[in-house]
Amino acid sequence: MATSSRASRRGDGPRRPSERLDELEQGIEQLRVAYEKYFLGIEKRPPVEQHDKVKRMLRDVEKMGHARAALRFRLQGLRARLVTYEQYWTRILRKIEEGTYERHVRRAKQRAARAASPAPVEPGPADPVDPALARRLYRELVAAKKAAGESTKGLSYGGFVKTLAQAVPKLRKRHGGDVDLVVVQKGGKVKLVARPR
Repeated sequence: MATSSRASRRGDGPRRPSERLDELEQGIEQLRVAYEKYFLGIEKRPPVEQHDKVKRMLRDVEKMGHARAALRFRLQGLRARLVTYEQYWTRILRKIEEGTYERHVRRAKQRAARAASPAPVEPGPADPVDPALARRLYRELVAAKKAAGESTKGLSYGGFVKTLAQAVPKLRKRHGGDVDLVVVQKGGKVKLVARPR
């Protein structure tokens, strides 16, 4: 008798049906969060093992049988909730496989846009360089250097814009007015030069 009492205090005895339902409900909610993390790209793989564990929990709880109507009603609700989630997850997984899932398509477009056009550095009040022009010149400079076999190591868009912001006012002053900036190969090296308009 004392042994049974000690086991009960340690929590080693059989759990009550309501406790098993609490555990199942918590497992379903944790599984929902895990799938959301996968769909958002936070996790790299879907929570398949966790999903299987929750389904086993549901089967075990169903085998117990419940005399009380309240417990049966709660179990039916949890089962229906899991089925609804599973239908949604299956639909999203199918879209991901087909490459039509909206979130993934949107992120892919954003990545492609960033790769095609480096993020512009916001010009300060004294910055005379047009961001669109700076982006075009930077792309032309990088492409020309690569074509000529020159290294582009250490060349960044941010640094390029800062250099332009400092150089353009001096060039305008030197040439007595506006200048056009062009990428040329001069003396065996690719350079950006200014030509008076």
